[in-house]
Amino acid sequence: MMIKTSVGLSISNDCDISDAQFETKVMSIVSEVSSGGYLFLLSEYSNEIKPSQSLESIALRTLMGPPKNRGTEWNFFGNGAIRSYSPVRMKLTSTWQWMILQREGERTLEKRHRSNPSHLKKSSLPVSHPAFTRDVANNVWHLNEDAIVKTAIGRFRSLLTWPDESLIHFHNNQRKVDIPFSKLDLNDDLIGVAHKKEYLWNNQDTLF
Repeated sequence: MMIKTSVGLSISNDCDISDAQFETKVMSIVSEVSSGGYLFLLSEYSNEIKPSQSLESIALRTLMGPPKNRGTEWNFFGNGAIRSYSPVRMKLTSTWQWMILQREGERTLEKRHRSNPSHLKKSSLPVSHPAFTRDVANNVWHLNEDAIVKTAIGRFRSLLTWPDESLIHFHNNQRKVDIPFSKLDLNDDLIGVAHKKEYLWNNQDTLF
């Protein structure tokens, strides 16, 4: 029986890759994605204000076609952002974008009806954990700078794949790495705390 396989691709700012090279890379790695599998794309934004690549749009156009003529093999699943912070001063150090596409096939939750109790237990999620409700369940994540890619890819693995499936990760131009399944552990993750900011009219009256 074929193992369901998903692929993660992460591109950091220090990776020198052209639009054409990125398109070629996407086409080469998606051959690894099986029916119902995912492509997890993780890319870093530049800290400078300047024209930059939109790797997400290139991947969308490459796999799904133009907006007016979308294909049926791939579906848009979701997207979001990651803000990373230094561990000591908790200052913002980088910003990343993530996007998920799913190949046509069986949806992840459909498998729960035939999964064994061990897999179901291992795949359960800590939905009452503060880091889950305030971070994981939202589309903006807050992560420690020293483990951005590892943590993000690990979250995708725990959230959207089963223990008996495979996730292959490509980072920049490095060789692929098979990511083992692990139960989602949020005990060392950051927990966002909201702070109210006052917005004032010109006469200094509170707007809200």
